[in-house]
Amino acid sequence: MFDIGFIEMLVVGLILLLVVGPERLPEVARTVGGWVHQAKQYLDGMKSELDRDLNWSEMQRETRESFQAMERETREAADPSRAAAEDAGATGRTEEADGSEQGQAVTEDTDAEAAAREEAAQREEQAAADMERELEQEDEPESDHRQDGKERG
Repeated sequence: MFDIGFIEMLVVGLILLLVVGPERLPEVARTVGGWVHQAKQYLDGMKSELDRDLNWSEMQRETRESFQAMERETREAADPSRAAAEDAGATGRTEEADGSEQGQAVTEDTDAEAAAREEAAQREEQAAADMERELEQEDEPESDHRQDGKERG
């Protein structure tokens, strides 16, 4: 931390010996050593808390990014299937107009499949939104707790 060599420490020790005297020097050295120890503990605690906070915020950011990526992929996967279902539905309707029973079956199947896909996409979006809400709720009490601790300390 400080770039203090042996010579500098020797000079400080001699000055301290002259100012304090040989009788009180061990007591002063213990007191200063205790202060240095407390300062190191305080700095180590602050460093670990900052590391923990940075790691936590990074984890939250990564989690949100992954949820957003999943939502995007789900929407992209649902959109082409909807387009295919609409195309198949249009084909089924033209066959239906021809009076074919097979055309009706294709239309019913594609409508059911499209509805099932849409329902699954909505459930996934709702689950992602719920998880994100839970993460935000977990953040709020922890930050309040840290603020209370700082006000007390």
